[in-house]
Amino acid sequence: MTHMITFEGEIAASREHVYDAFLAPEGLRQWHRASDDWSTPHAETDPQVGGRFNIGYADPTGEHSFDFTGAYTELDRPNHIAYTIDDGRKVDVVFTDAGDGRTHVRWSFEPESENPEDMQKMGWANQLTSLKRYLEG
Repeated sequence: MTHMITFEGEIAASREHVYDAFLAPEGLRQWHRASDDWSTPHAETDPQVGGRFNIGYADPTGEHSFDFTGAYTELDRPNHIAYTIDDGRKVDVVFTDAGDGRTHVRWSFEPESENPEDMQKMGWANQLTSLKRYLEG
């Protein structure tokens, strides 16, 4: 079985709203970053099975940037999103109703081998915190 890292959280927003924030370019530009000092200068999505995404990351100095790219493998609004990053790693996001207009998010990803797992965990968890801040205002 593939090694996955999973983190979870609750967001005070409907499943539909949280799900859509993962696919809408304007939303992704607001929250999809591993730390608050980085930016997301562009985001393009084609939200259909087989459709591609390209989310840009840039550091605060402008010296370092990269594109996070891949393809959607499963889309079941508002329950589930799965995608494969272009390096072959799998990502799985499950949205469940937590009651009172809240959504529980379970986000799992295959770690890469270039950076320490703790660093990757922190970056992905920061994205969930940023998403929460974006949607809860």
